[in-house]
Amino acid sequence: MLNKREAAALIGMDAGTLDALTAEGVIRAVPRGKRRAYTERDLRCFLLGEVAATPTHNRSKARATVVPKPQTYKFSERSHRARVGA
Repeated sequence: MLNKREAAALIGMDAGTLDALTAEGVIRAVPRGKRRAYTERDLRCFLLGEVAATPTHNRSKARATVVPKPQTYKFSERSHRARVGA
């Protein structure tokens, strides 16, 4: 993991340009507390023009599957249904 200055020096650009490309989603950054870090793999993909993994800040969150709640009965109603057979 590289910080912003190290990553910018590695790919030969200014740290401000790296910030702008990260904000646009061109280069992926990994959040590390209040700061961002960059992987060598993601920087290599940028330099080679390959498509890296989807940026974390643009990734849509998967919706939770809604599981229906099992029907509940009051204790007296449950015992009544057991006796009646319904």
